[in-house]
Amino acid sequence: MPNCLSGTEFSSTHSAKRIKNASELLGATVLTRFLAFALFLMGANREEIARRLSIPLGTLFSLLNRIGQQGLPAIEDRRRRHSHFLPPSTREKSKIEILSSETEIILDFGISDQTVRIPVQNSLQAKIFLLTLVQNGLLPRTEVAKVLGYSATHIERLAKQLDSGDAHALLDKRRGQKQEYRHPRTHRTPSYGQSGVDQSQALST
Repeated sequence: MPNCLSGTEFSSTHSAKRIKNASELLGATVLTRFLAFALFLMGANREEIARRLSIPLGTLFSLLNRIGQQGLPAIEDRRRRHSHFLPPSTREKSKIEILSSETEIILDFGISDQTVRIPVQNSLQAKIFLLTLVQNGLLPRTEVAKVLGYSATHIERLAKQLDSGDAHALLDKRRGQKQEYRHPRTHRTPSYGQSGVDQSQALST
C-alpha cells in the first residue's frame, strides 16, 4: 500500500483541536494506542513511534502484539468487561432438551452435562418449573404440553394463571375439596350419649 500521506499538509491547529476532542471521547491512553498503531501501519519506525508518543518501547511492542492477536479490543482499556468497538456478540441460545420417563422429568440445559430432574409424582413442582421456562421463552408450550399431558392452549392458560396468581393458582381445586371432605373441620358438639346424660340430670333436678 503506497504511503497516502506523501505530500500531505498538516495543520497543527486542527491537530490540537482534534486530539483534544478524541482524548475526551476515548481517553488519552486509548487515543495514544490508536495513534501508535496508525503510525506503525504507515511504516514509521517503532523506536520513533515510542519516542514521539512518549511511551516505553516495550509497551509499544506489547501493544502491537496484542492488536495482532485480539484486534480492536486490544486498544481498549482492559478493565472494561465488554468491547465498545465491536458489536455485541449474538450467542445462540442453548436448546433445552426435555425428556420424560415413568419416574421423572429430565431437562438437559446443554451446559457441562448439567440436568434438572423432577420426580413425576411432584406434579406441582413440575408445573411451576416448566411453566416458568415457558414464560421466559426457554421452552415451547407444545413440548411442555406433551410432557404434562395437556393441550398447548391449556399450557398457555396455566402460564397466565401462574403469572397472575403465583403457585396457588395451579392448585387443583377439586383435590382441595376432596381433602376438606376427608378432613372436615372439627367442632366441639356434644354427642347423643352426652346429651342424654345432660337431659337426665336436668330432669332429676
